[in-house]
Amino acid sequence: MRDEWFIRGKVPMTKSEVRTVSLAKLELYEGCEFWDIGAGTGSVSVEAAVSCPGIHVCAFEYKEEAVELIRANCEKARTDRAGKGAGDICTGKCSPTGSGIYRGNNRTDARDSG
Repeated sequence: MRDEWFIRGKVPMTKSEVRTVSLAKLELYEGCEFWDIGAGTGSVSVEAAVSCPGIHVCAFEYKEEAVELIRANCEKARTDRAGKGAGDICTGKCSPTGSGIYRGNNRTDARDSG
């Protein structure tokens, strides 16, 4: 999916090339559960849901603006398989372990403590 397709606002977004390679390397399969931690705009979650039918997507995000963008991008993609944080994504609950886990880094206050 092209970067321009996504609704963005001021929330960081994983670029198209990174999404493509990351999702290919995860080798998602029907029935698996995919976690997108630090989901930002939900671009990785939405692309996973659209390109891999039959998976369950859990997008975790703590910023309210980002949560709203994830919902808007889910709606635009006509998928309810990606969404918000603390375990619940537009629909359903997430299991304690994910089959494929992607961690985005959208924290601008992250510091290297080492």
